[in-house]
Amino acid sequence: GKTRMIQFISELLDGKLIKLDVHGGITQEDIIKTVKEAIVISRTLQPSQKVLLFFDEANTCRQLGLLKEMICDGSYNGKKMPKNVVVIAACNPYRLRKTQSNQSHNAGLVFKYRRHRIMNVTE
Repeated sequence: GKTRMIQFISELLDGKLIKLDVHGGITQEDIIKTVKEAIVISRTLQPSQKVLLFFDEANTCRQLGLLKEMICDGSYNGKKMPKNVVVIAACNPYRLRKTQSNQSHNAGLVFKYRRHRIMNVTE
């Protein structure tokens, strides 16, 4: 869904796509390494071509300040990014979830899993 749409946009723009699947274990160094990779690629392209830097499930990591800086300010750790590097992020839904004591609510990610029943098919 999301990734395929971003790939399609990248193809329409005759650009390059770099995707990072974000999770709770992603560090600031991991993100900056990906940004630097995008910058290196951007220097090999024509000025009209774009590098789409896609962070999937961005709100699942602790590096939201860095991601905000890249998306809103166009920089990382105070360093400006090239104009042909476009940062895109997708987020999971954010919902309230009850604590185990059911006395208060904490904000957080809630994942719902579907259960499937597997039945044997007999001949």
